[in-house]
Amino acid sequence: MAQGYENLELKEMERAAKEDGKLIIYASLRGVLQNSVKAFRKKYEHLNLHVEYISSHPVPIERRIEREAELFKDLPSDGDNRHIEPGTADVVIMPQFMLIQMTNKGMLRECNSYIKKTHLKLWPDIIKNEKATWAAMAVEPTGVVYNDALFNKLYADKGGLDYLPTTFDEYVDPKWTEVNGKIGIAGQKIQTSHAIQSLVRFPEGKMGFYYLISLKEHIGESKWTELMKLMAKNVAPATYECLLHMTHNLGLGQHVFGLPATLRKQGMGDDYSYMREGGLKPLVLTDIPPSAIARCAGLTAAGKNKGAAELFFNFICSSDWQNELGRTLDGMVPARPGTVTEYWVS
Repeated sequence: MAQGYENLELKEMERAAKEDGKLIIYASLRGVLQNSVKAFRKKYEHLNLHVEYISSHPVPIERRIEREAELFKDLPSDGDNRHIEPGTADVVIMPQFMLIQMTNKGMLRECNSYIKKTHLKLWPDIIKNEKATWAAMAVEPTGVVYNDALFNKLYADKGGLDYLPTTFDEYVDPKWTEVNGKIGIAGQKIQTSHAIQSLVRFPEGKMGFYYLISLKEHIGESKWTELMKLMAKNVAPATYECLLHMTHNLGLGQHVFGLPATLRKQGMGDDYSYMREGGLKPLVLTDIPPSAIARCAGLTAAGKNKGAAELFFNFICSSDWQNELGRTLDGMVPARPGTVTEYWVS
């Protein structure tokens, strides 16, 4: 009986989505977005949904939704022209800290009871909102990285990778800056030994800021303050507004170390390197706990296509898509407990 009732609820979601006829998604994860939209379209091809999506950086996405929600709030949401009327995103996919911020601003809405009881009841509390305005679709291990081919070349006479820093104190030792200005790999000049995402300007994203804030909670304010001062004084890292640009330049050999970077971004850095062997690798610092960032989806309060939005949200939380994510997207750990992946994250 319960199964039959759940099937009716799912059918009602499909009916509402078909009536909407359209779905708009804004996301900061282009590859994940494209894969999920492709799979969603295939599963619900019979609904003839027109899916629009935009990929950008987290901060511009939030600002765009905020602006569009205000601009289009008084437009009618029915009638013959509803499918060509301007609007904003129905679903947003971004890092957890951005969706927490959007929830606090009242920009997200609660999902339906079917999604809660079928999927989100399985999710750990730490990767979902208690009112179900957002939930993680995947988790990405995140931390400090280094260019191993460059490091091996620079410190071959000191044991190569055995010379790597093993604590954050060693990571901010001024000795690393001795390589600044030297020619490293493929004729590339090392700009600075260290790189980091900007902590004072956020035109594109805030992962660097939130990574260091979470670090503060683990090591304590006194030690954290000391390390931040040492990092600024001793190694003066180059700053990037975009993490992808940072990892690209790490891969090119313009820096030795960088933070933060996800496993997926490390792979992107490798793609842009001149190296045939080696690449960007995680740097294990014994006094820094392992960390990860949740990639989350949420339903916008201002979106017009609420039925289509809930059907998509239900789809990306489903075991079908979570299993597919585990098979095809290396570096992304599916959020759904019990999902089997084709790779290990240790």
